[in-house]
Amino acid sequence: MAGWSDIRGPAGRRGRRAHDRPEGAPPGAAGAPPPFSRIPIVVTLLDLAPWELAGSYQRSPSARFGQRLRARLLRDAAAVIVGTDAIARSAASLIRVRRRRIRIVPLAARAAFVAADPGAGTDVANRIDAATRLEMDRVGLPGRYLVYPGRYDARQDLATLLRALAALGAAGRPRSLPAEVPWPPRVLLVGASPEDRAALARAAARAGVGDTLAYAPGLPADRLAALVRGARAVLLPVLSEGAGIAAIEALACGTPVVATNVGALPQIVGGAGILVEPRDVDRLASAVRADWADERVHPRLA
Repeated sequence: MAGWSDIRGPAGRRGRRAHDRPEGAPPGAAGAPPPFSRIPIVVTLLDLAPWELAGSYQRSPSARFGQRLRARLLRDAAAVIVGTDAIARSAASLIRVRRRRIRIVPLAARAAFVAADPGAGTDVANRIDAATRLEMDRVGLPGRYLVYPGRYDARQDLATLLRALAALGAAGRPRSLPAEVPWPPRVLLVGASPEDRAALARAAARAGVGDTLAYAPGLPADRLAALVRGARAVLLPVLSEGAGIAAIEALACGTPVVATNVGALPQIVGGAGILVEPRDVDRLASAVRADWADERVHPRLA
């Protein structure tokens, strides 16, 4: 469970990432300064899910104990670094971190995701270079597709995405959509484990949208960036999002984002995407349809 990216002492010594520790383990494990230590520490807070989704992340006594220790460590830290104003407010209200100790340092995309030609962002065809075409061919993608580059845990809301795809299929093909463009929209799911992929395939089959999904394993940054660059949009249906890295990297490629209106995403996405409320199937379906099929909407977002 990644509650923060790393913990540093005054000399900049790096501890292991929080997701390297077993659930409920104290944050002082694996070489990081222990809680209640007199060593000044700086904490980078990239995830609020353990507090926002306590029902999923604090179900056992050990998990609840671990989260109390993590909250105490955050409150006692010399500084807590977050990426957006929204997460600063949430850290203050949910964890009671003092505002004077919070530092807002906007996050940036990895170099592979930065568009070589920012002016090409308004037209997907201009962004499909040889590297993108190679990755599309490897996965068997059509010329138009969507990418979900997210995680596969309680923070995500893929169930709503599958129901939205089913609703789009039931609503019928838009008359204005060119014949060569598939309908319902095709979605590439990146980074799912074999177990996640099997579970998603079963859920998609029950929803009647199994044919709309394609899968890719976890990919190096350059290969993932190529696929994001060629996508019609990046999908981020989430219930909690403390960092928004996938949205930042999509926008760096010139690719619009269809996402949930939670956490860091509204501030990051702004007018370069469509935001919908969590678990709202109809609105998510409408947002996907607008980006996929409306040639007036998509260029304004990209």
